[in-house]
Amino acid sequence: MGQEITKIGEECNCFVGSEPDREPTAQVYRAVDPVANLVTKEFPKSVLSPSPAPKWQVYNVNPWVSAEEEEGFFVPPPPPPQDPEPAHQAEEPSAEQAPHLSSPAKATPVHSAQATQAAQASRAPVPEKPAAKPKAAAPTAESGRPKPRAEGAGAAGKSSAITFEAMQLDLEGAEEAAFTAAFKSLSSGQAVLQPDHDQLRNFILVNSGVSEQDLDTELLKIASGREDFCVDVQGFITLLREHPVSEEDTLMLFMNISNDGESMTSEDCRTCLVQLAAKLPDANIREDRMEQIFDTVMTSAGLSVSMEQWMAFAKTAARIIRLMAYTKAR
Repeated sequence: MGQEITKIGEECNCFVGSEPDREPTAQVYRAVDPVANLVTKEFPKSVLSPSPAPKWQVYNVNPWVSAEEEEGFFVPPPPPPQDPEPAHQAEEPSAEQAPHLSSPAKATPVHSAQATQAAQASRAPVPEKPAAKPKAAAPTAESGRPKPRAEGAGAAGKSSAITFEAMQLDLEGAEEAAFTAAFKSLSSGQAVLQPDHDQLRNFILVNSGVSEQDLDTELLKIASGREDFCVDVQGFITLLREHPVSEEDTLMLFMNISNDGESMTSEDCRTCLVQLAAKLPDANIREDRMEQIFDTVMTSAGLSVSMEQWMAFAKTAARIIRLMAYTKAR
């Protein structure tokens, strides 16, 4: 027993056991690190390595967030106002300020006035040289002669663009174009004319079948439809369209040809149209054109033509012939 205790004591170097029982052993020197020994003895592992924090602190606590922000009651401060001065300072100096900034010495009033005048002179536009006037050409024999005046000046010149084909396709449109231009020429641009207008009355007498005795009656019929008791362009066109030929002459031709006073043959109708065209003024129309007019007018005619049909055919043919005479279409 004593030997076991002594052996244990020798291993731990605590000199356990009695001196006589203990056999002398050789002195063993060990290299001892005083710093490591000191740290190990004076600072235990519990101090050097602290115990880990609880899990809720490790995972839920943000060291960069304050307690107010963590609880949700933190209001961030407003951003600082921007300084507008650097934007103005960053602008480049103007042309007038450049010489003052570049020269360290203060400019005198004389130099500043000269600089201002020079700047104004540089900004002023350079006057352009007047272009040379072209030399007038020498007068020739043809230029010295007076130019002949175009026929149908004014309204007639505008209506000269209406062709015979246009009249055949759209008679009402051709009448409106020609007579609207004529009314503007008579009224000098005014919207209405008085029934006693001299040029208006002369135009109606020349280009319609209204007689001088019936002229006042027809003009009063048109003027009474307006509050101002005047004749406008639509009334003017209607009067010319409704009275291209005298109704008395038309009825007389029908009664002379018809056997029973109610109808006549289509051949007789064509003969009456030729006689009617001869009575109209300025009806110098080519024969082929006249045949085309009669064919267009009698498109709906049958073997027999009644009085109503004859009156319609005569009026349509007279409208075309009157319009051709006014527009000088051949």
